[in-house]
Amino acid sequence: MKKKPLIKSLLLKNIVYILLCSTLFLLAVTPFVEQTAFHMLQPLLAEYTTLSVNKAATRMSNFLALSNTALRVRIRTSDFQDALFRYIHFDSSEKEFQNDIQAALKPLETSFSMDENHDFSSVSYPAFYIEEKGLFCGSSIQYAAETFVQENWFQNYQQKHSSDSSYFIFSPSKSNADSERYFCFVSSRTTSDSSQTKYYSILFTKFSDIEKLWENLLHLGIEDYAFLGIDREILYQNLSDSVLDFDYVRESMLSDNQHLVISSRDTVKNGVMYSVLVSYKQEGLRFLVFVDNHVFNRLFRNYNMLLRIIILALAAVFILLFIILLKQIFKRLWRLSEKMVVVQQGNYQVVLEDDREDEISQLTHSFNVMTEQIRKNIEQIRTQEEQAKLLQYNLMVSAINPHFIYNTLNTSTHLAEFGRISEVVEVNDALINFLRDNLKLKSSQFYDRLENELDVLRQYIIIQNYLCDNTITLQNHVSEKDLALSIPKFLLQPLVENAILHGIVMNIDEMGNSIPGIIDITVTHSKENGRIQISVKDNGIGMSQETIQKYFSNQAIAELSEKKQHEHIGIAIVYNRLAFLYGQDYRFSVDSTPGMGTEIHIEIPLKK
Repeated sequence: MKKKPLIKSLLLKNIVYILLCSTLFLLAVTPFVEQTAFHMLQPLLAEYTTLSVNKAATRMSNFLALSNTALRVRIRTSDFQDALFRYIHFDSSEKEFQNDIQAALKPLETSFSMDENHDFSSVSYPAFYIEEKGLFCGSSIQYAAETFVQENWFQNYQQKHSSDSSYFIFSPSKSNADSERYFCFVSSRTTSDSSQTKYYSILFTKFSDIEKLWENLLHLGIEDYAFLGIDREILYQNLSDSVLDFDYVRESMLSDNQHLVISSRDTVKNGVMYSVLVSYKQEGLRFLVFVDNHVFNRLFRNYNMLLRIIILALAAVFILLFIILLKQIFKRLWRLSEKMVVVQQGNYQVVLEDDREDEISQLTHSFNVMTEQIRKNIEQIRTQEEQAKLLQYNLMVSAINPHFIYNTLNTSTHLAEFGRISEVVEVNDALINFLRDNLKLKSSQFYDRLENELDVLRQYIIIQNYLCDNTITLQNHVSEKDLALSIPKFLLQPLVENAILHGIVMNIDEMGNSIPGIIDITVTHSKENGRIQISVKDNGIGMSQETIQKYFSNQAIAELSEKKQHEHIGIAIVYNRLAFLYGQDYRFSVDSTPGMGTEIHIEIPLKK
């Protein structure tokens, strides 16, 4: 028991070592925890920011898709086109035209769900400007629309007309910075008649409503953002001292893919610049955002203190649990070590109790199983040695039958006397092949491939056809894949020999003539239950249930083994070898009816 204080000392040393290392580690890394955590989380923060930018862009796309499409639908109706045609050709007055297009001039309401708890809703106001005819709009947007068509931007758009649609952000009152701003979508079309009159549809939306679409970015503290129009012109810029590199965006960060977030860190060292196409390609609105490192720092600081508390709490809990676990492990391992020392000294009656369900419990269970198995092995080793000797003896007895060899050679002699040389050669070749497989038997060779066993049987049947008066045909029902199965060596030959000697050669018809014999061998296997089924069937004279009980019962097999009766020793050998190889894990049964032949069934485990 001198080792017990040593193990306790080792336990205490481990506890002190864990506490000391943990404390030193925390003290050493404390100055770098925040910086390291920031660098580790920065990709996640950047990804979160990217998703936020894309989310704002998706909202903007939803708005543009709904509002702009609704405006296009209104001006493409037949009522609108007919009213426009009449007005252009002076078939209706200005007032009549105004009344005819009242449906097209009604405000557009655009709404959709921004997220689970937040819905977006806005009202846009359409207006129409016809060249040389004037402006048409609702009264609520009259002043803003009149101001818009007088803007230099709109005048240039009419002259250049570089695209069919565009955007513009303006304020009707230049003197008041707090006045309402409008986000305008302008689309130009030409009538299909001979006049080729150009007219423009304009959709006015309050800029304050548009800002709601990217409010999630404003909550992050992002202040530097801008819009680029269809011709890549700057429509809106939130900061006058913006660090957004518009030239770089036009050259390297433009894409026609909807909602594609393109980020760049190359041109700006203190943040990340994003470029997003927030509408469909034909609408071409691009949202630019610059996110400086202060935004990432603010995002990180929100979780920094909580992160520290969690780390310290987890470290304390981990250390405490590890110490408790370490103590329990050492205690249980020590008990196991004591019992192993006792076993090492030769005492195999040791039993260790451990009712827990973990690896050490499994180790304890394995230890108990090992000691029990050692005891059983010691008790069974002598019996197994005797069984092995008996098995080797039985294999040799069943391998070579001197009487069978004598008859075969005598038959060859008679065939030679009558000049039947080809038949002599056939018999001798069959005998050589049969003996070759028998004589190469080793004491450790208990199994062979089913294919080899069937080849040996074919040679055996060739010889028997010359020894017997009647013809014997060997049939087998074995699939190609089953030919590779491993079965006990010489398992089939004694059964076939028994079928010939006690069934087929005694089978004669009413005239006293021998009936041709047929031996049918079937071998199958099942991977599901891991078993091999073997059947040896003949068309011999069969036997009664009394005969089956006399020669195939367990008591009869034991008597045959003791008396070494040659005429039935093959069955005893098969029984003994199956019992030796498989214990109780095999099945042997006989089905027979007098005059109907006999079928022997064997089921053994599949050998891997």
